[in-house]
Amino acid sequence: MTTPKVALITGITGQDGAYLAEFLLEKGYTVHGIKRRASSFNTARVDHILDGEVWSVPSIKPLSPQQLAQIANRVDCIVTLEEHSIMGGLGACVAEEVAAHRPLRVCRIGIEDRFSAYCGTWDYLLHEHRLDLPSIKKKIEAFLALAPVSIS
Repeated sequence: MTTPKVALITGITGQDGAYLAEFLLEKGYTVHGIKRRASSFNTARVDHILDGEVWSVPSIKPLSPQQLAQIANRVDCIVTLEEHSIMGGLGACVAEEVAAHRPLRVCRIGIEDRFSAYCGTWDYLLHEHRLDLPSIKKKIEAFLALAPVSIS
């Protein structure tokens, strides 16, 4: 009997997070989501797929190590999605905290740590920084294709 694959998505109530949740569900994953407290009434994009828990992260700090450890013990991988730098963001905090508890793959999606001289429309910037839906799907597919973490 195979163990079901489980993923954790930060920003699940946003447009990209909702698309990502649907994509992972199609791939056979059980999906858990994290949302900002400000999004408490803005779950329309994911109401039709929500079947599990949603973890509220109103700000990066203080991050609840106990809650994150509990979640990390129930999932096979974590995907964080941020519209800002991945260096020092939520994904970095999640990866650091999870590493203290157990080996777990964490995919951090956000703006790479580089200077950006670009300006333009919101859609243009999302595309330029590879945060548009096709780019996010490509990153997730590459992440999911990697071998799972195993400890001998």
